[in-house]
Amino acid sequence: MPLIKRTVAYAHEQCAKRNLQVKFGITTNGYFDETTCDYLANHFYSLIYSIDGPQHLHDTHRPTVSGRSTFARVFHNAKKLCAILGPERLTFRVTVADNDVLQPQALVEFFESEFPGSYVHLEPALNLGDPAQLLVAYRSFATSFIAMLRTRRTIHLQHSNLLFKFRGDLQEIDFCGASR
Repeated sequence: MPLIKRTVAYAHEQCAKRNLQVKFGITTNGYFDETTCDYLANHFYSLIYSIDGPQHLHDTHRPTVSGRSTFARVFHNAKKLCAILGPERLTFRVTVADNDVLQPQALVEFFESEFPGSYVHLEPALNLGDPAQLLVAYRSFATSFIAMLRTRRTIHLQHSNLLFKFRGDLQEIDFCGASR
């Protein structure tokens, strides 16, 4: 965090000299202390915040290195940031894995009840080691996404189109160069 703080301070200093304004955005997993939470709320215009739904889904994907739950801290920080920034400046990024695809209503109910009006960006966790199952998994995700769109009331659901194409056969997938 010290590097981020120095960078933000430097940018503000340089912009002030030129009579410019600067706004920052950041992506975070939300697993930080109160001091960091306050800093982010006061210095960043927008946040992309990883939380994977209710505790039973979130902790499946995001335990600590020692295997402990991260949900309570991440949820507390999300509530605080959402109250300060508002739902239009905080986008929740949700990784949707196989077990989550079967529970689209649990995801909708969680975000509707805890973060009404929020922006929720869903990303499928796809097993790239099994290209033959890739389209099946994505089709399952898309079906769940459509079900969520039909039942949501206040939340705004988003999903990025997958940036991949097949070369030759299913064994060669080109993922837009992001992992290179």
